[in-house]
Amino acid sequence: MMNLTRFSLMAAMVLGPWVWESRAGLAWEPVGLDLTPMLGEVTHERASVWARAAGEGEVYFSVYEMTAEGEPVYGMKVEGKVVAGAANDLCVRIDVRGLEPATEYGYEIFADAARTQPVDGGFFFTLPDPAKPSVVRMAIGSCANYDLKKGPPPEGDVWSAIGAEEPTVLALIGDTPYIDSTELKVQREKYRMFFEPGSMRGLRRNVALMAVWDDHDFGKNDTDGRLKGKENARQAFIEYHAQSEYGDGAEGIYSRQRVGGMDVFAIDARWFSNRDEKKLLGEKQWQWLEKGLKESDAPFKVLMTGMIWNEAVRPLKTDYWAFYAQERKRLFAFIQKEDIHGVVLVGGDIHRSRHLKHPSSATGVGYPLHEIITSPLGPNVHANAKVDHPALMWDAGEPFAFCVIEADTNVHESHPEPTLRVMWKNVKGTVMNEVMMKESELRSR
Repeated sequence: MMNLTRFSLMAAMVLGPWVWESRAGLAWEPVGLDLTPMLGEVTHERASVWARAAGEGEVYFSVYEMTAEGEPVYGMKVEGKVVAGAANDLCVRIDVRGLEPATEYGYEIFADAARTQPVDGGFFFTLPDPAKPSVVRMAIGSCANYDLKKGPPPEGDVWSAIGAEEPTVLALIGDTPYIDSTELKVQREKYRMFFEPGSMRGLRRNVALMAVWDDHDFGKNDTDGRLKGKENARQAFIEYHAQSEYGDGAEGIYSRQRVGGMDVFAIDARWFSNRDEKKLLGEKQWQWLEKGLKESDAPFKVLMTGMIWNEAVRPLKTDYWAFYAQERKRLFAFIQKEDIHGVVLVGGDIHRSRHLKHPSSATGVGYPLHEIITSPLGPNVHANAKVDHPALMWDAGEPFAFCVIEADTNVHESHPEPTLRVMWKNVKGTVMNEVMMKESELRSR
């Protein structure tokens, strides 16, 4: 059982960074929810829950530990409230700290101060202690360009398929959703439409979410950081995603999270980019990335971004890492110079699922760099993105596809070192391709 005193004291620090304080002292009325709860970032010791209220007012909640049998322990709980205001589109978040690693918790949201009228809730597992052996699963997807309000397509429901994998974390790496506008009203509406449907609702209620944008949710197709109105896109992203960091606090949305044996870097390849100057990350993001890679002790470092890393793209495309050749060269040189082991590249965007294995002769890194591409979550496959590449190991044009990465850091006789298992799956849950990487294979020789 958790230490109740520790949990209560730390949970008293529940924060609502979007709480509207312009009417200090006003007696708010309790309100229900317009959009049901969504887990945000969950670590081994803290968790964030997001929701959208039905109007301005107070949103009450309880968080409690669960038994091994899945029963709530109401004596081991913390209670609090946050205030929803129009300035943040009625979005609220609940941040609870002082939790125990690898432990199940439940939460409820209420429409009354007495907490007798629960309107919704869910459960979550805190992540394992990074210092201890574990098995974690991260589902990854991009390019959800279809109308979820019409219901699941005849092929099946991709969100239900992802939920069936029981991932520890769901990572959305761009075009999730398609917004194609920097108007704040449109940005907010598209996020509400994306998160509202039933199958997505069930998934996001109980699975931790991390995200980064690509071009369509940043604002417009194939755009760079000179896009007018990008500040509105950033505001809406912050309102609708409960993360612990959004870029440097003023620009960008890059973030980092430890997920068991993986250190996951969600890289923002839009905000700072300039196609004409061939600049991509911006110096502040570079400093953040290099510092994070140097200090990471995770067996595997997952570099996750919306765009792909290689140059095998359709004609006239300019938003991919290899287009910014000097920036990609800088990253690979840094990995080699600082002896950063365990790096794996992840991208989306191109509406195809692919695996590339870049040899040392092409990158300058002392071990092969695997590139994992997963796209699309929606129905549209791009035939013109089927471009050959010398490092290409596998390719599929499959709609409603996603990827699962499993990091296993248990070490025993039959599993002598940490491994990273990558599975590309379709909407039926069928494994289309699978790759297993050993920690020792991702070290300079």
